[in-house]
Amino acid sequence: MEEKFSFVVVSLFSSHFLLNLVLV
Repeated sequence: MEEKFSFVVVSLFSSHFLLNLVLV
């Protein structure tokens, strides 16, 4: 369960990072 949660966090972080790159 923790692994799944960690995966979700990483996915959200990656998405946020990619969005920042696109916006900038």
